[in-house]
Amino acid sequence: MAQSVPINQLSIPQLREVLEKIDEMEFLTSSLQNLKTVQQKFMDSKEAVERLTPDRAHSETLVPMTSTLYVLGRLCPPDKVTVDIGTGYYADMTPTQAADFFQRKAEFLAKEIEKVQPGLQEKYATKQVVTEVLQAKVKVAVSSQQASTAQAQAGGNQP
Repeated sequence: MAQSVPINQLSIPQLREVLEKIDEMEFLTSSLQNLKTVQQKFMDSKEAVERLTPDRAHSETLVPMTSTLYVLGRLCPPDKVTVDIGTGYYADMTPTQAADFFQRKAEFLAKEIEKVQPGLQEKYATKQVVTEVLQAKVKVAVSSQQASTAQAQAGGNQP
């Protein structure tokens, strides 16, 4: 079992090591942002499929060919949609099934975000404390070293 040590009792190198370990926070922040982005894409997809109503059949729309190229197209009767269900697999679903699929995916990601966020906040708070203690210790060490240097120089100037 790991032993708990008050942070102000750690040496400067130990504090730096702790900070390096806490820096995984950047990875967690990036992961959290990615989860939120994917969650938003699922919600956008759900909203888009919910707008596919029978009265929109044969209406004109822009079909993306690339991220910057679109062609004019017409909507087929929206009784089936093809959904990317992951890892290169696609499934035909009714619009209702697709909306449910996207809702479930978004809810799953919301739960994952809830799991990651508290750990991130805790690590951020810990990083703040460790950084403050490290800065204080470095300041004391620099002051002590300057005092020792000044004392040595003063002692060397005497006959």
